[in-house]
Amino acid sequence: LDVDDDGQVWLSSDSGEVCSFDPDQARCVQFYQNEPGMPAEPFTHLTIGPEASIYVSTLGGGLTVFNGSSWETLEIAGELTANNRIRDLTEIADGFVWIANELGVQQMNPVDPVVQRLYTLENGGIPIDDVRLLATDAGGILIGVLGADFFDGNDWQFFIPVDWLSVSVVQALAIDIQLRAWIGTKTGLSICNCE
Repeated sequence: LDVDDDGQVWLSSDSGEVCSFDPDQARCVQFYQNEPGMPAEPFTHLTIGPEASIYVSTLGGGLTVFNGSSWETLEIAGELTANNRIRDLTEIADGFVWIANELGVQQMNPVDPVVQRLYTLENGGIPIDDVRLLATDAGGILIGVLGADFFDGNDWQFFIPVDWLSVSVVQALAIDIQLRAWIGTKTGLSICNCE
């Protein structure tokens, strides 16, 4: 889910549905499913990008974007993403988009859509390929896999299950305004200053 500049909460589901929820009316004021341009695969993540476009990642169908009037599946020659089973995506302050999928995590520039960086188990960037979640702050990007890992733009810092991380399988991930990492797992919630 994500919140737009007008306060509307945008939600997506694994059933391929997208809703614009108005908190004042306590209901969906816009609802989309099976629209032209929308992939049929389950949705995995939704984020609001530049110019209020709604970006949705899918489990096998790549990315789809809603520009306010129509849906379009993003297709770029040369297989832009390392894998179409996209688990999560996020845009960081410099405008780059990070994508998590079964093969790792990759960075791309939406203005010139080419892969800038690709980190996998094979190339030594991350401890496991199947990246599930992403969260960003001004200093870098946090990924959730079996544990949590932080990339500062140059180096990776690996957080394995220790006393502050309740178990290794990360299911929810966020960074708050105090730059603390909130890591949700099947057995609880951990908070890390991760400095």
